[in-house]
Amino acid sequence: MSLNSDELRYFLAAYENGSLALAAKQLSISAQGLGRAITKLEHKLGVNLFVRTHSGITPTDPARRVYEDSKSIVGIEDALLGYLDDYQNGYRSRFIGQDSEIGDVIKSGFDAYNATHEPPIVCELLKRTDDEIAQLLLAGSCDYRFVNRELDTTPWLTSAYLGTQEYYALVNRDSSIAEREVVSLDDLADMTILAERATYTFVGLVKRYFQDQNLLPRFRFINVSYILKLLRTTTDCVWFTRSDAALDFLNVSDQYRTLRFDPPIQSTLMLQTTRGAIPQDLLTCIKKALDSCGFVDTHEKGL
Repeated sequence: MSLNSDELRYFLAAYENGSLALAAKQLSISAQGLGRAITKLEHKLGVNLFVRTHSGITPTDPARRVYEDSKSIVGIEDALLGYLDDYQNGYRSRFIGQDSEIGDVIKSGFDAYNATHEPPIVCELLKRTDDEIAQLLLAGSCDYRFVNRELDTTPWLTSAYLGTQEYYALVNRDSSIAEREVVSLDDLADMTILAERATYTFVGLVKRYFQDQNLLPRFRFINVSYILKLLRTTTDCVWFTRSDAALDFLNVSDQYRTLRFDPPIQSTLMLQTTRGAIPQDLLTCIKKALDSCGFVDTHEKGL
């Protein structure tokens, strides 16, 4: 059995749209043709990927695993093709980051650097996990990535510190822990942690903090526009918010309380590259961009 990337792209479009008609429109093919391609893929894999109804399609349990692996395969292929295109037309370094708020901020730092330096560094944000982007770095499909922790150094990898950001717990004002000044992870053991997407870097960060204390966090993934609405009506949920955003919430509404962790939960960003020394001008541009969202250079401040 062999698979081709077109089959996987068809499957990804169907999975993400929840509709063959919408996916076919996105792919500029007929719905009938897409349906035949999905059926052919199901025969190859020996499993049903979707339950088909009049209202759309629903992924089966095997489809969820196929989806995660297909994203990785297609992402690596796209990055490799981009690298080869750059190589044929005069090589330029590539930065690949997570498609997230922090990813946008770091990309703006690269954009500021590119405005005054030649050749510019190609920048791309993908809906991928830390580990998936690490695979792209290892495969040589990109040259820079950011990560929420410092990895062991190796002869081929250079890491540079970008900044540290503290997280607070945002809860309903009627929550049982709302009147405390500080909380521990034990206090959240019976609460549900709200998050927008499982691939966000902070989700992995929070999981590591819980696992270090032999605790198992319970997540609920929900559209970010509904998180605050849900917090207003429930007392057993918590949202992790950055230190600068925590003050904003207090100033805007009295429906919530922001609580500090003891010991603190911090996100330490590192920029990693396979291309040797990282230009100091690039680090300066990225750190300046990160200042706007609450990251502090604790190295410079001696904290």
